[in-house]
Amino acid sequence: MTAIAIDAGTTTIKVVGYADDGKELAVSRRPTQVMRPRTGWAEQDMSEVWAAVADAVREVVAALPDAPDMVAVTAQGDGAWLVDGQGRPTGPAVLWNDGRATAQITAWERDGVAQEAFRISGSRVSTGMPNAVLAWLHENDPNRVARSSHLLTCGGWLHLKLTGEPAVDESDASAPFMDIRRRDWSDRLFELYGLQWARRLLPELRDDDHRVTTIST
Repeated sequence: MTAIAIDAGTTTIKVVGYADDGKELAVSRRPTQVMRPRTGWAEQDMSEVWAAVADAVREVVAALPDAPDMVAVTAQGDGAWLVDGQGRPTGPAVLWNDGRATAQITAWERDGVAQEAFRISGSRVSTGMPNAVLAWLHENDPNRVARSSHLLTCGGWLHLKLTGEPAVDESDASAPFMDIRRRDWSDRLFELYGLQWARRLLPELRDDDHRVTTIST
């Protein structure tokens, strides 16, 4: 039995193949480009990220003694990786280190929104979190929002490409829309951020017992 682990970082994709005893059998790396079209912005081409992952996986699979039995994925968090109803990107991913939503964060902190939200989600707000990015897009690129069907993270994007299923696990979902005590989406958080309209974008929330699914690609 063999297994593959994918680590999709911000600047590097790393894929490792393992034997059933945990021995490392093969490693492949691919660089990924962070685009900065304006000062403070940080974006990635979602299709290029997927292509880098797929290429690295193919290289590792070719070096394994047999086909892998399982694949594990970890990836950069936060940001906004938006796709349409057919799972196609509606634009570049806005990354966790993007700073365009500074005005939204400043307003939430000034008005006490950030403090009340923290008591529900347990997470501080920052410019690269999905709530801030969505608020900025709603004001500055409403057409993209209208064309989008699902808000994903990088890990969610890879999960969608591997399985065909839009979903998010609790670790990624905990910031910024999840009530960490109920372990479910919080209507109050959407109200606080003025993002009730964005509720439709959230994919299925999966707990620790429902993260595993069959690969379809």
